[in-house]
Amino acid sequence: MHAARPDIDAEAVGKLLLGALGAEYAHALVRAGEAERLRSAIRELVASVLRQP
Repeated sequence: MHAARPDIDAEAVGKLLLGALGAEYAHALVRAGEAERLRSAIRELVASVLRQP
């Protein structure tokens, strides 16, 4: 992440993104059979962070 966006705090952003993966909402989506929805949302979240300002 740092290589793609040296202007952001890659360590903090990375930990926040990974922390969100363990959230109860993510677990609920998987339990409800909506893993693809979760994957899509995570991809978009990461892509939005990596987009150049």
